[in-house]
Amino acid sequence: MGYMKNIIAIVLPLLLWAWAVMPLELAAAAGQVAGQAAVQESGKERLQRQEKPLVVDKIGVMSEQQRRELEQKLADISDRHNIKVALLVVKKLPEGISIEDYARQYLFDNYRDLENNNGSIVFVQVTWDRKYRVATDANMMKIITDEHGYPYLEERFLDSLKDDEYYQAYNEYADAVDELCEYYEENGEEYDPFDEFSPAAMLLAILLSGGIGYNFYRYLRGKMCNVAPEGDADAYMDKNSLHLTQREDVFLYTSRSVVHHESGGDGGGSDGGGGGDSGGGGGSY
Repeated sequence: MGYMKNIIAIVLPLLLWAWAVMPLELAAAAGQVAGQAAVQESGKERLQRQEKPLVVDKIGVMSEQQRRELEQKLADISDRHNIKVALLVVKKLPEGISIEDYARQYLFDNYRDLENNNGSIVFVQVTWDRKYRVATDANMMKIITDEHGYPYLEERFLDSLKDDEYYQAYNEYADAVDELCEYYEENGEEYDPFDEFSPAAMLLAILLSGGIGYNFYRYLRGKMCNVAPEGDADAYMDKNSLHLTQREDVFLYTSRSVVHHESGGDGGGSDGGGGGDSGGGGGSY
């Protein structure tokens, strides 16, 4: 009996310890499995986002060859700058949804990845009402700003879009994005047209053109002049042409009017960027 008591005294604590620790190990194992599943699901979502085509033409404004060539071009630009450049062409939008909200949501759902790329941008065209919208995420807004970058971008593709040269407009959009990204990478700042303007060169051009113009004017005047100036002002007067017999001033009346101007006024706006997490612009063509 004493021997059995000793065995029970040794085994019982071990059983109690195993009973207490096993649920914790099972919970840890379950948490690890759940974590792996979450990582796999997150990776699956990223893979699905990466596999989203960069060119979606839902109504066939491009031929299949044009679509493939544009897809490859946007993919090359995206890889070169670690960005996402996309394009979507649809006939109509869902009822009650603005093109601004639609483009922003389409960008966020399919291409935005703030942690892993330098920016995302999408061009959305609605052929039914001839509207377009370019949406940029927060990263891309640093490269293509609403103030200077987007106007440059729009200027590049808008004329072709208005002329219904859609494929050409899409390529000009892609080229402009490429150029703006290259500018940012080379200069470390967003594109600003004023940076390309030299005030010193402008001043020098004004002085040179003014000097040349003045000298040319003097040359022409000298060739055309056939009279010599008089040294005395009296020589220009005909003493018999004026007879002043009376001099007087007549005061008629004065009037005073007061117009009260109200302060303040209505403000205006333009079709610019979105909220703090998105930007871009758009309009009709």
